[in-house]
Amino acid sequence: MEIYVIKDKWHLAPADQDSLTHIKKLKNDKHYKVKITEFRNYKFLQKYMVMISLGYENTQIVNMETLEPIPKDDYRKLMQKKAGLFNEYSGESIEISVSYEKMNEEQFEEIYPKVKQQVAKDLGVTSEVLELQVLEQF
Repeated sequence: MEIYVIKDKWHLAPADQDSLTHIKKLKNDKHYKVKITEFRNYKFLQKYMVMISLGYENTQIVNMETLEPIPKDDYRKLMQKKAGLFNEYSGESIEISVSYEKMNEEQFEEIYPKVKQQVAKDLGVTSEVLELQVLEQF
């Protein structure tokens, strides 16, 4: 189980609803071992995912064989690839993961505007308009 917490003066508290749900499942009066690691700005990743969701919900991109909308994860990968976020290895494109384990805060701050530009282009709006729409939903 992996949970995200935020520290106040003396306590650790769940940082999101999923973490709260996991903590509620723990038995009272039991001891647990916890490994503490600092991670990237959680809210920034949430904002990124809101941007991807907004783009996905409003895209006109479809699977050309079925004419059905592409899956959301495929949309995310496509926007990242269009933003130049992939590694070439043996002639194949390999997706760059934005997960906490694979990318630090500095790298993430670098890719955000590149992906935002591609999502904005897909939706036919400016990056500034997209940012305002993301902030409205965030």
